[in-house]
Amino acid sequence: MQYLTSQLVKLNLNDWKIYLIVGCVWAAWHIPYYLVFLPEADIQAVMPVSRAVYAVVAFITLLSWAVMFTELFRVTKSVWPCILMHMVEDSLVNLLVISHYISIATGKEILVSPINGIITSILYVAVGLGIRAYRIRANQILIG
Repeated sequence: MQYLTSQLVKLNLNDWKIYLIVGCVWAAWHIPYYLVFLPEADIQAVMPVSRAVYAVVAFITLLSWAVMFTELFRVTKSVWPCILMHMVEDSLVNLLVISHYISIATGKEILVSPINGIITSILYVAVGLGIRAYRIRANQILIG
């Protein structure tokens, strides 16, 4: 995704178009995993819905994550912070939910799940926009 981000930046697209394009490509890349390879038990542990509904929710979630990951890459100019964050999410947060170390009240998953919850997604967007504000301020200082 970082290569795509760097190429889209060169096209002088506005940030929201970059987030949307990167997010859609990244989310589409995950669709086969959600529809075919992710064990049904894992889906049900996260959110008791069908595979198709889960894939749609995950797609939207990844769009929100794209804001933070794109900005993190743009500020650090490195793929490694993004890899480390994604790795921690996949290996720690997902594991805690799927293994039931974190329990979420039935019917509240879409709101508070640390994996696909609305609140979590809003926080990812807020963090991404905070990093974006930092990047814009830093660029203005450099330009001067």
